Amino acid sequence: MTENRAVSDGQADVALSAALRALADRIEAGEVPPAAGELVSALRRAADEVGRSHRQADAALVSALRWKERAVAAWADGSRGAAADRAELVDLRGHAHELAVELGAIRQTLSWRVTAPLRGVRRLRPGRAR
Repeated sequence: MTENRAVSDGQADVALSAALRALADRIEAGEVPPAAGELVSALRRAADEVGRSHRQADAALVSALRWKERAVAAWADGSRGAAADRAELVDLRGHAHELAVELGAIRQTLSWRVTAPLRGVRRLRPGRAR
């Protein structure tokens, strides 16, 4: 279910990046007057950064879910020795911690914080399942 949400969010990120690029194209074509001289390049950089940040966050989430599934499967498998299970669990917890740190770093990026209102609006759209 979460992997489906990651795919859905990824599609929304692609649409957001495309919309930012389309706006930059319209500004370059003179259809929309720019508010500042650097607006076009800033929009393109923002679109690229948004896409990159969301892809990284989605990949980290999918990886964490896979590791969680493996940890649960290892815990449930009583045929292995307790020491091996403990060592694997320590490894899995370490990896989960690394992924949590990476996701935290992504969420601290400027693009993640700047696009927070856009993600909030996207969540409020009617008919969007979470």
